Amino acid sequence: YSEKKHTKLQELNEAIIFYLFECFDIHPKIIRSSELNLNSSLAKTDLNLEIVKKVGGDIYISGMGGKKYLEEKKFEKEGIEIRYFEFKPFEYPQRWKGFEPYMAAIDLLFNVGEKSKFYIKEI
Repeated sequence: YSEKKHTKLQELNEAIIFYLFECFDIHPKIIRSSELNLNSSLAKTDLNLEIVKKVGGDIYISGMGGKKYLEEKKFEKEGIEIRYFEFKPFEYPQRWKGFEPYMAAIDLLFNVGEKSKFYIKEI
């Protein structure tokens, strides 16, 4: 991952994400929204709905912040269930005393190394 010269932030972010997938032994199917031929005039709820429909999904998983803007009735009308996920930080050994929650996944990897995948699998 580090040998490639990234000319765009998106490329670097993607490389880091794929590196973390490998370290955490996670193998998701990745579909880029750019591959879906989405209607560029859509936003918020309508865009999320179109993405779920294009990939053949029937469940939309959202962070708790989605409750502020998602129009749940539109999902219901399309037969798509919304599930809200509230992340609860879990403790893992960190270098300094105490525990600092809500750090990036890479903090887990740097502090725990190979064992980090076992923490991730528990989420």
